[in-house]
Amino acid sequence: MIKTSAISFDEIISLIPGDARIGIVGCGDCAATLGVGGTRQVEEMKEQIQKLGRNVVFAFVVRAPCDERALRRFIDLTTGFSDADHVIVLACSAGFQSLVSVSGHLGFSQNFIKGLKTEGLVKVTRNGSVRPACLFCSECHLISPSSICPVVSCPLKKADGPCQNRLEKNFCPHSEKICVYFESDKE
Repeated sequence: MIKTSAISFDEIISLIPGDARIGIVGCGDCAATLGVGGTRQVEEMKEQIQKLGRNVVFAFVVRAPCDERALRRFIDLTTGFSDADHVIVLACSAGFQSLVSVSGHLGFSQNFIKGLKTEGLVKVTRNGSVRPACLFCSECHLISPSSICPVVSCPLKKADGPCQNRLEKNFCPHSEKICVYFESDKE
């Protein structure tokens, strides 16, 4: 699952002229699961914008905005899409890029504004807790398919192996645990 976090409302709204017609697109998959881009967040953003006296012409959640097939159907079915000057996208970078690409191919020319920052991959466990899985490094550092990424587990996010100043018995100087690079050796 793609981990995203919200960009501040003030930062987003500062990018949109006062007389602009605004659309909002949310992600019904990853961003919704993580509580940053689903139906509730889209509605909250719509309300915040309308409280400023701004014009929201549509607000909609797409199941998976990174799937261009779903976006084509969404754009065809969304009343007001063609009327929007600016579209706020509450999705990861893949969803954002897909929306820009599909709307361009269909002849639309809105200004798109990122509403979320893409941070990496996470795993959602059976009980609903979220665990970091990947930071999108340029090179994968997994030791085995069943291991946990040492970079995402390291307090310093080091990709080049253990610190040289680690403590006795390979304990991390930045946490109270064994260095993740040595913890991974146990698998």
